[in-house]
Amino acid sequence: MSSERITIKSHPRAAGSIRRIKARGGLIGFAIGALASWAHGGLMVSILVHGLEGGVAGYLACWFAAVTIWKHVIYAELRSAIDKRNAALAAVSAKE
Repeated sequence: MSSERITIKSHPRAAGSIRRIKARGGLIGFAIGALASWAHGGLMVSILVHGLEGGVAGYLACWFAAVTIWKHVIYAELRSAIDKRNAALAAVSAKE
């Protein structure tokens, strides 16, 4: 039995997906923060600061959500692989 741990970083799809989600969350948060400040008549400095704050908030929120979702996906994939392996072992032992 392998003592190697399964991590999100080592998963072939999770790491790239999380990076893309964080980037999109930061950009969307920046756009929402900047547009909201602009719509309320803010100065350029205020618009950029609110955009930056929104970008950081969007980045962190999307990072947390993506990691949580991928933890559940990886766990489900692991359970599925274990169930398939147990079914295959049961089929082999039933033939003997």
